[in-house]
Amino acid sequence: LEQARLEQDVFVNKLRVAADEAFEQMEAEGIEGVVLACHSYHVDPGLSHGIDTLLNTLGFEVFSPLSLSHRIPERPLPDACANEWYQPSQLYDICQYVAENDKLELVHLYSFGCGVDPLAIETARRILRSKGKLYTGLKLGDSGNYPHPSAFTTRCARQA
Repeated sequence: LEQARLEQDVFVNKLRVAADEAFEQMEAEGIEGVVLACHSYHVDPGLSHGIDTLLNTLGFEVFSPLSLSHRIPERPLPDACANEWYQPSQLYDICQYVAENDKLELVHLYSFGCGVDPLAIETARRILRSKGKLYTGLKLGDSGNYPHPSAFTTRCARQA
């Protein structure tokens, strides 16, 4: 188990270094980035429908919350809501980071919209809107109802 933890740490450090390099390149070239926030199982290509690849081909650098986690300071919640779930907590932190960064946008992938998800979605929306940013949530898994990020790029262009 200890060896697995060490390997996980090595992986996370490599991920962060690659994200830092991509972030520097993004800023140098004047392009925008998208943080693709989701549950860990949504990165499975069978579930994500290649949204990360599509965003990349549209000219966005794509980041995961984990790849940027070392850049995000811990913050108190914006509301008086209980924070008992790890994933929503990560979502709130990355939303705050995106809200304060002019070069980043957020795309949130979710699949069920039940349990803690509705509260997390609404809180994420409020955090982003408080700084004039868009909340883009894409619900995955509905048969035949695959999201298309072109709506996201259109919304970004209209807001610019």
